Amino acid sequence: MSPLNVDLRGKVRELQTRIKTLQNNLNKRAREIESVQTRLNRAEEMVRTKTLENTNLKKELRTAVQKNIRLEKELERLRRARPMLKVDNLAGHIRSSMEKLNEEARKGKVRTVIDSLEVEIKGGVSLENGVQITQLLPDETGPESVSTIRLVMRPAPNIKIVDE
Repeated sequence: MSPLNVDLRGKVRELQTRIKTLQNNLNKRAREIESVQTRLNRAEEMVRTKTLENTNLKKELRTAVQKNIRLEKELERLRRARPMLKVDNLAGHIRSSMEKLNEEARKGKVRTVIDSLEVEIKGGVSLENGVQITQLLPDETGPESVSTIRLVMRPAPNIKIVDE
């Protein structure tokens, strides 16, 4: 064999070894690319999921904010709303309340009756739908604007009627 053939065979073996090494490196890189691609696909799916969750949370937040605004308006309306009592119904309300108080007082072990009742009502006067007494708003009240009820009770005598 000539030195040229031997030299060529060595070069061919060397090139075959390099090709094999390059192919192994190429296969290793392909597996790394596949692994990175899998992680990228998972990350993209997670981003889609989180984006959808974010969109849903934003919708829930908008709904909650709108509900909060409605509730604040309703609360403000209720704060400003005042219970009203028509003046011409006032005596009837006091009378029915007094009757209920007397009924309850008679039920106890010690029977009592209402001896006197003084009612001093303080409040605003509204002319909507006739003359009405309205409750004052909290910022309009003070010790001098508080209504009072004075109730004096006395024992009710037990009278027994005996037939002869």
